[in-house]
Amino acid sequence: MLNMLIGVLVLGILVFIHELGHYLAAKFCKIPVLTFAIGFGPKLFSKKIGETEYQIRAIPFGGFVAMEEGKNAKESAKIFSSGSSDYPIWQRALVAFAGPAFNIIFAFLFLVAMYMIGVPHAPYLDTNKVGLVSSEGSAFGKIERNDRIVSINGRNVSGWQEIYTRLSDMSPEHSVVFVRGNDTLSAMISVPLPNAKTLESRGSGIYPSIPAVIGLVEANSAAYNAGFQKGDSIISINGAEISSWYAVSETIAKYNDSLGEISVLVVRNGEITDLSVLPRFNSEHNRYLIGIVLANPSTEIKKYGFIPSLKLAYKDCIKYSVMIFETLKKLITRLISPEYLSGPVGIMQMSGAAAQSGISALLQLLALIGINLGLLNLMPLVITDGGVLSLLLVEAITRKPIPAGVRERLSYVFMAAFLCLAVFVTFNDILRFSAIEKLLR
Repeated sequence: MLNMLIGVLVLGILVFIHELGHYLAAKFCKIPVLTFAIGFGPKLFSKKIGETEYQIRAIPFGGFVAMEEGKNAKESAKIFSSGSSDYPIWQRALVAFAGPAFNIIFAFLFLVAMYMIGVPHAPYLDTNKVGLVSSEGSAFGKIERNDRIVSINGRNVSGWQEIYTRLSDMSPEHSVVFVRGNDTLSAMISVPLPNAKTLESRGSGIYPSIPAVIGLVEANSAAYNAGFQKGDSIISINGAEISSWYAVSETIAKYNDSLGEISVLVVRNGEITDLSVLPRFNSEHNRYLIGIVLANPSTEIKKYGFIPSLKLAYKDCIKYSVMIFETLKKLITRLISPEYLSGPVGIMQMSGAAAQSGISALLQLLALIGINLGLLNLMPLVITDGGVLSLLLVEAITRKPIPAGVRERLSYVFMAAFLCLAVFVTFNDILRFSAIEKLLR
């Protein structure tokens, strides 16, 4: 519930920024603004200052700025668009464009602030070295431990943050170039899409080298009785070198009774200690466990100066924009299903979780959603700001406005399609509610 409440506030901020763009552009053009509303439905709060009535409404999934059209002022929930108007086309276009532009500008500013405040940085993710290739992953048999990944789908990668991003872009197949010894090799890796309802995914099975350091030994567990201690660093199991915590987890998960006790070498206070442990089957997790928990890998808060933050924020804006267009392309070409789309309910869940994770995570999510809102609002879909700009372009070319009847019928068609999409994505978000909650814990 707390996540949803925080999410409502976050969504409200993004809507406010969008409508503020329309409002300030209208004021700049001296176009009277009759209503500035956040949300739809019944009014919760209303106050008139000058010519403008400022409102907060019950349904927090949008907002509107109603303006005077021409000399005949009338209250309207329609965005300022083409039609019978005394205002020049460039002014009306500026008003329409300002909303999405503000979303993108503020997204950039959010990212600048995020980098200046500081972002969590895990040094072990700076490498492109593979720590483990799971036998259950699609990369098994193609990529091996200690390989170094240099590019994915023709784009260079320098660390695991970029590797994760490239492999999770929902492409059906990925071209991976990697170095093994002195050889440069390549492989096609197919990454199965996650289940649209449960979000469970088998993934590529490629993992980084997370230090195999024990953070907790559970009381009365097999590891406790065998003498394992917090801070022990596991370096081998049954003679097989361990270069990542994932290898520890997978090795123990594959244990069977016929193996008896397993030999584990750990480094403790600079000395190697040989321990023997007999894994126990855990019916709740349906697998063998020994009762150890990973120590949180060391992270640091990395702060950047103003100029470096500007450069990094710009790169992120470009990256997020490309991701949006690539996703749209895959939806249109049916490489991915619309079931993976998320709506306001999903956004609110993720926003609330990000807020509780820290200011940096919240600023990053605000930026990502803001760029989404900005770019998608520029799409020429009649009911969007991009649709208004398209109608104004036609008006500029033909030197006469689109007939009101045509605009109205087009609006009805697109509004019906939009409402169907909204119901569809909201229904999917509700079905995924528990899965998203589990994922964000």
